[in-house]
Amino acid sequence: MSDTFLYLSGLAGNAVTIWLAFWAIRRKYELDHKLDRTARFVRWSMVSIGFAVAFIGFAVALLPGNQLGVVRLSAGALLIAFLAWPNLAYHSTRLLRRWGLLPSSLTGAGDEETR
Repeated sequence: MSDTFLYLSGLAGNAVTIWLAFWAIRRKYELDHKLDRTARFVRWSMVSIGFAVAFIGFAVALLPGNQLGVVRLSAGALLIAFLAWPNLAYHSTRLLRRWGLLPSSLTGAGDEETR
């Protein structure tokens, strides 16, 4: 149990540190697109999935004979990408709308709500 707590606290601490560094740069130079409700949902869903897969990968890796380093690394990259760069959610949502997998925004992609 203590290994799990240490892993999760380390994962969360690293994610927050990276997020703060990128947030300061994005904020200073106003690099972010405004995210509508759907884009925010996509962003935080991907961050949640990244945390969940990283945790499950850690839990399964404790079992003997399991090699899930690639899964954990991929989940961590997904988590950091969507957490540190919200524009990835903006562009992903626009792509999904273009492909017809998400409904079109009434006021244009990303223009209806603020960050």
